[in-house]
Amino acid sequence: MAVKKDTSSEKNNEAKKGRSESWDKILSFLERGFAASKKGLKNAGSAISDFGDKSVLRIENSQIKGKIEKNFAKLGEYAYNLFSSKKSSSLTAKDQTVKAIIADIDALYLQELQNKKSIKAVDEKKSSKKKTESSKRTASENKVSKGRSEALKKVPQKKTASRKTAAVKKTASRKTSSKK
Repeated sequence: MAVKKDTSSEKNNEAKKGRSESWDKILSFLERGFAASKKGLKNAGSAISDFGDKSVLRIENSQIKGKIEKNFAKLGEYAYNLFSSKKSSSLTAKDQTVKAIIADIDALYLQELQNKKSIKAVDEKKSSKKKTESSKRTASENKVSKGRSEALKKVPQKKTASRKTAAVKKTASRKTSSKK
């Protein structure tokens, strides 16, 4: 009886060991899947953040363009009113109202330029991330392909040349030599 208990306990231990190995494999797959999901969500989050930043800057630029157009309309209206009332026949940049409108337009153009630079910086940051990721990917792919080529070198190659191939070559060389 004691022998049977030992064998049954050994079987139980082997079964437990087999189950634990299976669970270990399942857990490792789950952990890798979780890590890949985490990385994907992180990348998606940064992409959404970049898109949001660029969208805000583009909206600001469109608002700035609207303000610039309003200032040009103000300038035109001021000039029209001045000339139509016949109070003055000339208008210069030294006029206080004109100076103020031009200063506003210049400030808006400067702000628009800064927003465009910020958009470009976000694009460059995004492209530099892609370059570093692709270079990392390329390096790891090179390691894999190098490992594959090393493994292929170790595999014995089959000889593909046969007697038939050799006979065809001899026949072809005879045909070409007789034509000369």
